[in-house]
Amino acid sequence: MTTLEEVFLKVEQDPEKAEIVDEIRQKRISALEDDADEEYSISKEQIEGPFVVFGIHFWALLLKRLLLSKRSLKTFVMELLIPGFLIIGGFGLTKIKFLKDSPQVVLDTSLFPDDQRLIYNSNAVVSTGGTDNPSDLINLLRNPSDFNITSDSGSYADSQAGLEIYDDVLYNAAQTKPISPFRYGHYFFHTTDYSNHQYKVVTFANSTSQEAKPAFAQFMYEAILRKSIGSNTLNFTAVNDPMPIVQIWEDDEKSNNTYFIGFVLGIALALVPTSIVGFLLNERNNQLLHQQIISGMNKASYWMSNYVFDLARLFVTVIFAIAFLYIFDVGIKYAWLFLLLFPFAMVPYTYVTSFLFSDENGAMNFTTYHNFIVGGLFPTIFSVLRVAKTTKKLGDILVWAPRFIPIFNCINGIIMIKSKDVIYTARNEKIPKNFSTKASGGDMYLLIAQIFIWTLLIFLIEIGAFNFLRSKGRTVTDQPEELDNDVAKEQDRVEGIPEKDLAVKANHLRKVYNGKVAVKDVSFGLDFGDCFCLLGVNGAGKSTTFKSMTGDVTPTD
Repeated sequence: MTTLEEVFLKVEQDPEKAEIVDEIRQKRISALEDDADEEYSISKEQIEGPFVVFGIHFWALLLKRLLLSKRSLKTFVMELLIPGFLIIGGFGLTKIKFLKDSPQVVLDTSLFPDDQRLIYNSNAVVSTGGTDNPSDLINLLRNPSDFNITSDSGSYADSQAGLEIYDDVLYNAAQTKPISPFRYGHYFFHTTDYSNHQYKVVTFANSTSQEAKPAFAQFMYEAILRKSIGSNTLNFTAVNDPMPIVQIWEDDEKSNNTYFIGFVLGIALALVPTSIVGFLLNERNNQLLHQQIISGMNKASYWMSNYVFDLARLFVTVIFAIAFLYIFDVGIKYAWLFLLLFPFAMVPYTYVTSFLFSDENGAMNFTTYHNFIVGGLFPTIFSVLRVAKTTKKLGDILVWAPRFIPIFNCINGIIMIKSKDVIYTARNEKIPKNFSTKASGGDMYLLIAQIFIWTLLIFLIEIGAFNFLRSKGRTVTDQPEELDNDVAKEQDRVEGIPEKDLAVKANHLRKVYNGKVAVKDVSFGLDFGDCFCLLGVNGAGKSTTFKSMTGDVTPTD
């Protein structure tokens, strides 16, 4: 075996020290032979079988991720607390009903503001004798002092004339003072028979008040009864009981709630991928991934352990969201299906996008805002555009732009479960079924397809299928140099040995960065069980050699 002392001494080419090297070697060999177990064999220590190696590495890497997550309070806050508060708070707001049935209202002058304006006029025909006139009835109104009474004593042929007077007074009053709701009423006495207590009265009311029409009629009915029995204290109560909110209005409110729920879910689900991409960039930038690979880590176990761990993290938020969908009874059928499919597509998508960045903070910021905009804003905006006549074509086009981003398909599919009714009703088209491609079906099918698409892309990236896209820079020609005898011997030896007979084989390895040769014509081979190290000054190409062999960088042809 070779030690660092041997290497340093041999480099100096000192014959006396070379003897020391041999002495050190013999002492170490003797010590190992004395201490070694007679039955010890390195072959017994080797782990055989790719599945066994995969399993050991998988559990070790999974444990590493778990330990790292326990140390990071920021990760806990981002992935659990903030999404949890968003979901609980957002879903809770949907339980506030803005459309409510109007309560019963007792019709009384208290419904109207002070200084009310009341107009009356008459085309009364008295069928029997008497000195009474319409003003007597007006004076018997409940709380007559509440009214600013104006009389027009002209004679009119029908109620249409009374309506014209009422409109004129309203118009003239509006020129000097804004009209207040509930403020104006008008009684037109068409026929009066005081002897027999028979009256024909047309009531006009300010239509800006839902209570005005029944209230003004109620006031006159009470005055007529008071006149008939000769009592100023008679009171009876009339109640306005509005009809309940119709179903179509309630459906519209639920559709609006669906937009808000989609917005809340889009924000909550956008936070977890941020920590995922941060972990991947940290591994690459700090050479942690490289160190694991050169230590013999199985790449398949690396990605699978990360995939399982990140799925579990994302599923925590997803299960939380599904639980509160049912707790708050938001009424979005099949939303759980989109949420369950989402992590399987989002995790590999995040892995793929991580290769677009070299800066950890930049990648995390992009991932957060990108998912927030695409998942939180786009589905709602595009759905609204598809409802309006003037923008529906634009909405139909824009909705396809982010269709291969998992978070958009998830949130848009959930929103379309409810909004499809509004969209296709506004277009006078038949409302499609939930899983039609015109409704939520298209998003669900694309979400399933993306599980395989993004996973396949990860595999292709790892095997170097896209290396041809990397810039090769300008061509650099190596200057011929005379090889050291040991180097030449190793090169000749390696060329004559099949790859299957060596644990590691580098044959004329070369790497050029932007016109600079980092590794030049390196060849060596390692037998199974060998211990090996590379020595060299800073910049000699040690790391680049290992990176080229592990696939972190692509060797130059």
